[in-house]
Amino acid sequence: MSCTPSRADHFYGNTQHSKMNFDMPKRQLGGPGEGELDEKMQEFITQEQVKASLQAEILKMADKCWDKCVDKPSSSLGGKTETCITNCVGRYLDTTMVLAEKYQKRIQSAANQMG
Repeated sequence: MSCTPSRADHFYGNTQHSKMNFDMPKRQLGGPGEGELDEKMQEFITQEQVKASLQAEILKMADKCWDKCVDKPSSSLGGKTETCITNCVGRYLDTTMVLAEKYQKRIQSAANQMG
């Protein structure tokens, strides 16, 4: 993995290539209602992890399609470049969905075999 920021990283202002770890140790709190606060905090953290993961995938897709389709950056995209980017994004999303479905089926199959 390269440490050089990609074009998409520069475009979106992301030049740091480290993943943030939002995992928090679970702890038992004694007061009433504090367990509920921990659950809400964990739910918030999980939502933020999903957002960060989605943003990382979007950046990866943008970077791959940019490298594939854009020869010379200019003030506007030509029709050929725009078509290439549209097709690239479509293929990337279709492939991601197929892989996610296959992964989900494998998880279900493994769970069915265990129980």
